Amino acid sequence: MISTLASISPLAEIGEGNIIKQGVIIYDDVIIGDNNEIHEYTVIGSPPESRTSGKKGATIIGNNNVIREFVAIQAPYTRGLTEIGNNCYIMDKTHIAHDCILGDNVTVSPGAVLGGTVTLCDHVNIGINASIHPRIKIERFCMIGMGANITKPPKAFKTVVGLNKEVGWNIHGMNKSGCSVESIAKTCDMKESDVVKYLKGR
Repeated sequence: MISTLASISPLAEIGEGNIIKQGVIIYDDVIIGDNNEIHEYTVIGSPPESRTSGKKGATIIGNNNVIREFVAIQAPYTRGLTEIGNNCYIMDKTHIAHDCILGDNVTVSPGAVLGGTVTLCDHVNIGINASIHPRIKIERFCMIGMGANITKPPKAFKTVVGLNKEVGWNIHGMNKSGCSVESIAKTCDMKESDVVKYLKGR
């Protein structure tokens, strides 16, 4: 279902089964997959907020995503791609700047700001009003706390609050990852016995 009150460029490509609500604006060179929900007054593929012009490219939204109200997703200009993967939940008033890449199963809470060229790997969870500095990569299964300011890339499975303060491991993420103890230990540079303790709640 696409609202007649949405504004969609004829140069955009829209897949099947999408719900696009009133007030949504979709610019040129946007490619949207299937079965997404895009809520009121979201803007996708708008020009990047930069004083310099550069390489252009596509803004790609995968499948089965929910993008809530007043979200801004900018077109790329440096690496030629802004992309959101599959099964992501992007909450209201989120700002996703140019050239950001989000993996699959990412959750971004209300008011979060992703600077240009940020990468969120699979299963990352970003808290309310968190800010991610441009060109930072957040590794998979990281949990970024409410109001956090991230200027240094955290390791996979880390929980981070405040200004780059790592406060432990994302145990919930470890448990739901489906990864083996050996794999988690290798990724996190931990002993397997320590991983077992964390997974059992110590």
